[in-house]
Amino acid sequence: MDILFVTALSVLLQCATAVLALRLIPTSRLRVAWVGISLAVLGMAFRRGLTLFRILIGETPQPLDLAYETIGLFTSLFLLVGIYYIAPIFESNVGPVTGEADGMGKG
Repeated sequence: MDILFVTALSVLLQCATAVLALRLIPTSRLRVAWVGISLAVLGMAFRRGLTLFRILIGETPQPLDLAYETIGLFTSLFLLVGIYYIAPIFESNVGPVTGEADGMGKG
């Protein structure tokens, strides 16, 4: 596999994961948690996007390791699948919002 392909696919998966996580914010009772997860995934996508940009312009600061980038790709894939399959849990539990709607409940 080419390192450009692996990195580009990883960026796409992380962006898709961020979109799915952002879509869970309104249906989740843990809004602060999902905002945090969404921001973290967006940060990961941005970091990997910088690597992709540097590959595209031919300016890589260190030697790139295909194994490292492939692990990042699989991590992105597993995160996407996990958030995809957790969405129905939140969507089926939509009901009256309690005092813990912001994810900052006591306890």
